[in-house]
Amino acid sequence: MRWNALLGAAASAAVVVVCATHDASASKPVAPLHNELASSKVSPDRATRGRAPVLTNVDGVLAYPPGAAAPKHATTVIYLHGIHGLSDRSCPWMRPASEDVGWVVCPEPSVRDGIGWSWTGNAGADARVVDHAIAATGDPDAPRVAVGFSQGAYIALDLVRAKKESFDGLVLLSADVDPDAASLRAAGVKRLVLGCGALEPYDAPMKKSVARLSREGIDVRFVSLGRVGHTYVAEDPEAVRDAIAWAAAS
Repeated sequence: MRWNALLGAAASAAVVVVCATHDASASKPVAPLHNELASSKVSPDRATRGRAPVLTNVDGVLAYPPGAAAPKHATTVIYLHGIHGLSDRSCPWMRPASEDVGWVVCPEPSVRDGIGWSWTGNAGADARVVDHAIAATGDPDAPRVAVGFSQGAYIALDLVRAKKESFDGLVLLSADVDPDAASLRAAGVKRLVLGCGALEPYDAPMKKSVARLSREGIDVRFVSLGRVGHTYVAEDPEAVRDAIAWAAAS
């Protein structure tokens, strides 16, 4: 798969682990190289500071419950992180972007690669990891939105194409993905968001995909993360929040 090319780029990176309660000093991620590690060095939104994650009782899956503004019948947001990732580094970023929608669960993939955790690329094996995390909410039948960053975006799309998972909405960030309308319809995906930073090589191709899919009748939009490179951290925190809320409103 195309995301295997990221292995070499990230293999020599140092690991920086940031937990939900860590208050790191702010610095902007650099472009254009892949770096979930660079993303982790940027302080989470002030609203997340000092608020510890809820560790559920399903083998320690990292999950946050719905916020006070979430609807009674909440949507589950499943965040699939990038290659060499760690859920406790990236999941805190997804909490303020998702808590008004419902649960956010952050499954840890099954391949330990010496730096973090990566996805197998086998749809069946990766689906079992996702299902295990969704069970942490206690509501496996709730509507679902998958948010995939980098390798996680490829995995989310693979799961849809293989019909291993059912998602009502998809938010695919910072990846060379080109979804086809037929697969999205067959999988029951109602809304799709593609997005990346303006310094990413995926910016123009993603916008072309959005235009094509829109012509083909897919409810789709593009979200810019601002003048940033390979990261899930937007210059404007509302960008990802709005994208997830829109995808969940299908």
